[in-house]
Amino acid sequence: TSKKKVLIYVGDGGGTCQGADEATYLRQTLAAVTAMNIDDVPIHCFGVLNPSALGVDFMQRLADSSGGTYTRINR
Repeated sequence: TSKKKVLIYVGDGGGTCQGADEATYLRQTLAAVTAMNIDDVPIHCFGVLNPSALGVDFMQRLADSSGGTYTRINR
């Protein structure tokens, strides 16, 4: 019922599940999230905890696919 919806993702962008290859898992996650985001809710991603290049790529693609933004937080 809010006028504007947004989703905030804070993390290092990494992910594995049950020993799956991380790059494959992140591609599948991105595809699933994009398919479920039928209302085009922007996802704003904040990279923390020294994200890997793979994690940064995932968060940038996640933000881009939804009209959100990616910001890296350095200590």
